[in-house]
Parts: sequence; structure tokens; C-alpha cells
Amino acid sequence: RNPALRWLTAHEAARAERFEGKIARDFDKVVICSTVDREAIHAANGDLALEIIENGVDLDYYTPSEAQPDSRPPTMLFTGTMDYFPNTDAAYHLAEDVLPCVRARLPDARLLLVGANPPRSVRRLERHAGVVVTGRVPDIRPYFADADVFVSPMRCGSGTQNKNLEAMAMGVPVVTTRLGGYGTRVVEGQDMFCVDGAENVAARAAEIMGDRDLRAAMARNGRQYVEREHGWDVITDKLASLLHSIIPAASDAA
Repeated sequence: RNPALRWLTAHEAARAERFEGKIARDFDKVVICSTVDREAIHAANGDLALEIIENGVDLDYYTPSEAQPDSRPPTMLFTGTMDYFPNTDAAYHLAEDVLPCVRARLPDARLLLVGANPPRSVRRLERHAGVVVTGRVPDIRPYFADADVFVSPMRCGSGTQNKNLEAMAMGVPVVTTRLGGYGTRVVEGQDMFCVDGAENVAARAAEIMGDRDLRAAMARNGRQYVEREHGWDVITDKLASLLHSIIPAASDAA
């Protein structure tokens, strides 16, 4: 809303756009993380040759845990550095718009907001029934293990959302927005749900929490997708192949 910041942001964006095109021409290869990034850069610099190597996930660290007992209330999870505006916005949206719709279907549903540096405004979201704000935690994995569904209703920001990939690696079904699903090649409705609007996000989250078979299928599909597309063995093979194409003599010697 601040006119000065709006002008500064537009000015810096234009400078960054010019700089991306200029510096990219100084290198043999340019690596980016998704087709979305490639399309955005090509919009201003259509002649650049860009290679895609996706974000990676440590599949040994993020691994599915055993099923939780049925006595646990239906649980949604969102993670991220909470003073980063896109995550702050998603936290507000979850607590104030999505959770009430979910609790209309599942009255005892709860929402865990897990991540470092929650501002006072985010901590105040605990005034809403069912909301828990943890702040920084030593290990994120127990919270994934405690969740029925990872809900990431991103409305702003950019880039591949590693939080979604980590949840899928942990065998936790993911509901996100179309923006949140950018940078992935998921099959919507099979590997991940990508829907917009609080009511649609809530409906998918409630559906997953209320359907054990759907939850198990999405957990399995999500894990398989991350293994296929984002495991470090896959990523390093792509990077090694790219490096060998740049330095064929060194590759032959090896």
C-alpha cells in the first residue's frame, strides 16, 4: 500500500530482470529450478538457453512415520518461517478463513502453525479455537508425523514450495493453491490437491481427514512423486550430466 515501497519494488524488479539477462550470457549453462521460472525469465529474455534442475529433498531424513492413533483429533499442519510475508499471509488465511470452514464439517479439527519467528499478530491467531502456534522447533518431523494433511494455501510469493515436497516425502497428503503447486509436475487430485479459495481448500482438507483410504492413497502417491522427481540421487545425476556436457575432456578422463 505504501507508494514509495511500491515504486521501489517496481524499480528493483526491472533492474533484476535486466541483470538476469545480462549475467546469464556470461556463462555456458544457466540452471533454474522449474518450468515456471523458465517461462518467467523467457518472457523478458527469450533467447536464453536455460536448464532445469528441480529442488531436491533428503528422502532419508524426510521419511513416512507410522500411523497415528485414531484418538488424535483431525489435524492440519502448516510450516514455514512465520515472519516471511507469504507465510504470514497463509497463516492468517488458514486460521481466519479455512479452519472455520473445516470445523463446520469436523468440529474438533485443529491447525498447527509451526515455524520460527512468528510475529505477535501470528501468535494472536491462537485466540481462534483449534489453532496452535509453536514458534521455532528443534525438529519439524514429529509435526509432520502428527498431521493428517498439510495445508499450504499460498496466495503470494514465488518459486517451488519445498514445504510441500517435504510433506509429501513424509507421506502427508498436501492441499495447496495453484500458486503453491507451481514448479512441480504433480497430477492434481492424485499426488496433491491444488485448489483456490478458502471453501475449496477446506473441503479438500476435510475430505482427506475424513477418508482413511484417500489419505493413504495420497500419502503413497506423494511419496512416489518426490522419489521420482526430487530425490537427491535424481537431482545429482542431472547435475553431473550437465557438468559433463560443459567439460567433455574432463568427463572423458574420469
